[in-house]
Amino acid sequence: MIVDGKHIRSVWCENGTVRIINQTILPHRFEIFECPDHQRTTRAILNSIVRGAGATGTAAAYAVAQAALEAPEKDFIPYIDEAVRELKDTKKTLRTLFYCADKVYNKIKRSQNPEIAKKAAMLEADSLAEADVAACMKIGKIGAALLHDGTRVLTHGYAGWLAATDWGTALSPVYTAKRDGKNIFVFIDESRPTFHGARLNAWELGEEDIEYALIADAASGYFMQKKEVDIVVVGAERIAGNGDVAARIGTYEKAVLAKANKIPFYVAAPIWTIDEECRTGKDIELRDRDEDELLKITGRDEVNSIRTITVVPEKTHARNPVFDITPSKYVTSFITEQGIFSPDQIKSKYLKK
Repeated sequence: MIVDGKHIRSVWCENGTVRIINQTILPHRFEIFECPDHQRTTRAILNSIVRGAGATGTAAAYAVAQAALEAPEKDFIPYIDEAVRELKDTKKTLRTLFYCADKVYNKIKRSQNPEIAKKAAMLEADSLAEADVAACMKIGKIGAALLHDGTRVLTHGYAGWLAATDWGTALSPVYTAKRDGKNIFVFIDESRPTFHGARLNAWELGEEDIEYALIADAASGYFMQKKEVDIVVVGAERIAGNGDVAARIGTYEKAVLAKANKIPFYVAAPIWTIDEECRTGKDIELRDRDEDELLKITGRDEVNSIRTITVVPEKTHARNPVFDITPSKYVTSFITEQGIFSPDQIKSKYLKK
């Protein structure tokens, strides 16, 4: 991504230390969070210092590689087994985390001895990071063909630069179209309760000098009905074999609204986001997050201090689901690094008989 005119990745590793752009304090401060061991990298994932499928997958790959570097020779595999178990408990919906962790773990298991395993683990983690960058770049190039000069895009949730190792998924076509000389306008849903759109999408688009407008989550239908939205593009946490999509809470209602208003609804994601073990969206595990995300708001006050305030009556409780399931019938097509595929094409290839 571009920060102050410089290109920087959201996650990378140097000499065994994982470095992550801290998403929890953006846009108020820019900070690199350092993780010298696998436990700190795992906590960074758990505490959403790193968010998004691609970025979290890369962080997970490096966490397993770090565990291999740390593991004592006597209990080498048991140490890594425990590290992988803790890692997978952090974000159970996220297909890419499991995919990347397993890829590195399998390299370790196939190695002849701990020293070879340590080298193989870090090489595999680096390879997965590069694969994510390459996939997102291709998603951008393929998806940019759907955008014309003056296209008005609506996006929900967060699938930009920071959500991947680089480039992003849902916003990658926008960034590519911009570089192709097209003028693209983006409606950004605030994406409550954590305001991913308001904080992260807006910050990114501003850094890229792309025109955008922040809108309330509930305003999407209003702009669709007024025919001010040409296309909706979102990311995904996990895609079932039949094409059902697990994504940021509120994605389902955007898809239904797009269908009702005859607006194409695209899901942008690398092909490995598809989980063949999940036949339908009903097989994808969903979860609630801490209710405080709804009860409190964090922001910058008039003296530039970052403060958290409570916005509800005392003793209020909340339900805070993180993701929802969008049935495949509401998806126009999937934008992947291998091409654009209809839900029926996804189903015919990935749904187990």
